[in-house]
Amino acid sequence: MGAQCVKIRNAIWQNVEEANHLAPTFSRIWKEMILVSDPERPFIRTAKGIIQRKKTLGLYQQDIEQLYQTVEESRDSHGVAPPPSWNASDIQAWLLEHAAAISNEKRPTVDHDLFDQGFDSLSATFLRNRIIGALRESTDPAINDAATRVSQNFVFQYPTLVALAAAVETLVAHSDARSSLSVYSPTAEIDAMVAKYAAKLPARPEGLKSWKDEGAVVLLTGTTGSLGAHILTLLLADERVKRVYALNRGLKVVERQRGAFENAGLPVALLDSPKLVLLSGDLSREDFGLDRQVLDEAAASVTHIVHNAWRVDFNLALASFETHIAAAVRLLALAPGAHYVFTSSVSIAAGWRAANGRGPVPEKPLHNSAVAAKTSGYGMSKYVVEEVLAKAYDAGFRTTSLRIGQISGSSRSGAWNATDWVPSIIKSSVALGALPELDGVVSWLPMDSVAGATVDVMLGSEVPGLINVVHPRPVVWRAVASAVNEELGRKLEFVPLGEWVKRLEDAASGASAHDLETIPGIKLLEYFQSLVVLEREAREAQVGEFEVGGLPVFRTTQAQSVSRTLAERLPLGDEDARLWVKYWHQVRFLV
Repeated sequence: MGAQCVKIRNAIWQNVEEANHLAPTFSRIWKEMILVSDPERPFIRTAKGIIQRKKTLGLYQQDIEQLYQTVEESRDSHGVAPPPSWNASDIQAWLLEHAAAISNEKRPTVDHDLFDQGFDSLSATFLRNRIIGALRESTDPAINDAATRVSQNFVFQYPTLVALAAAVETLVAHSDARSSLSVYSPTAEIDAMVAKYAAKLPARPEGLKSWKDEGAVVLLTGTTGSLGAHILTLLLADERVKRVYALNRGLKVVERQRGAFENAGLPVALLDSPKLVLLSGDLSREDFGLDRQVLDEAAASVTHIVHNAWRVDFNLALASFETHIAAAVRLLALAPGAHYVFTSSVSIAAGWRAANGRGPVPEKPLHNSAVAAKTSGYGMSKYVVEEVLAKAYDAGFRTTSLRIGQISGSSRSGAWNATDWVPSIIKSSVALGALPELDGVVSWLPMDSVAGATVDVMLGSEVPGLINVVHPRPVVWRAVASAVNEELGRKLEFVPLGEWVKRLEDAASGASAHDLETIPGIKLLEYFQSLVVLEREAREAQVGEFEVGGLPVFRTTQAQSVSRTLAERLPLGDEDARLWVKYWHQVRFLV
């Protein structure tokens, strides 16, 4: 960037900073991402002076691509001198300066997870690049060599400044690739986390709380999310429930709860129920961020806990979920005699086939960290809690883990989050002129059915330690996709998944902002590319029936025995497709 461009960028930076303070984290503008137009290539405008976005972006396509490449490889120290030495304490102080600069001068706590303090994927990229840049600037060849061993997920793998400084020190001190840093073992990390939190389990409850005479008192976390809102709806309408403590993080919980109900088409009038106690708290704190009187009242009266709140970020490593794992165990200790229900995920079994070969995933703890090691930090964290709660169950606690699969739109309203991968396929297919032919079955379960199963298990007479909450009557992809195709009225052709992904790749090449809106699958391109590989591997392995995407199928025998909702759930069909498409039109996702 020339001196004049730098001058322009610096001149507008204060205004950009003000806008960044008002914008959500994911949409911040970084100084490195500002491109100044070329006088020789003025923006293309209509006769009325309106900028023609697509044509103008085409003019600067190479510049934009180069900008992203430059940011990815950026090593700019941004005025921060390199550490005086490469020992952990000096590195930590140096990293703190960079982290503060990246976080708009907010100095993070060195022993707390960076991603709990505002860091995101782009922040991690910048910090990693500055580490590499400093290592490369050294006159010591051994330190230069360390730069080549900074992995792509380095900051995610060591998400506190203390851990990151120690990792950099180790890289510099060990020039061979066989150092302890280069042989990270996810199974060892998972097993250590399970052992750590199993040791923190509270004492065995002296008695189990009864509730059928006076009514259930429920503590439900994460009610402003889609699933939490649906569970809350059922609890407020259930005569067996006396009170519901709805615990969420952040402010304005009343407005957010109302918004969640409105977005999902749920009866807002239920929020006026005298049963409902909306609480704003912080699960990462020992007292959950609650007033002592409220906390004591809840601890004394709660008969059921449904822990549904969890961070959804598939970029983060297991270590970044430790505060959530710790909170899950603290919630159990809050009311040890209560029935504790945890919303887990089928993603914990990503490595099932590699570890066990054929067959569906059973409804029991897996006790094999190798199965979870193939998934993201999100899935690993769910596995850890599953295993800890299994130990609690064996010790006499009433705990149930719900291993939840893909959730589809509600069977009542059709409400299905448009950012999910399935809606993205549908809208993208309209633009691409074809639907992908996916192998395998779909065991998607409507949102209201997942909520219903949760309440069935919570208030049921039987307490299963673990069940798989997926559709007990899966159907093939073609059946569901054809029903959606019929509702769209487009008569789209079906093409092999590989061909569909190729069309998506072509669309992604030089895509404009308009293209990203009409073809949202571009944003999930890597995920769809992975489906091609996973489905091919499943076919070649001849594993029998498998879920779309090459994932294993899950048993539901026990789930159906304890949940009437699941036992009576009909297969997905034309009516479900009609409701989904209707909802996507209502929210202007499809036009």
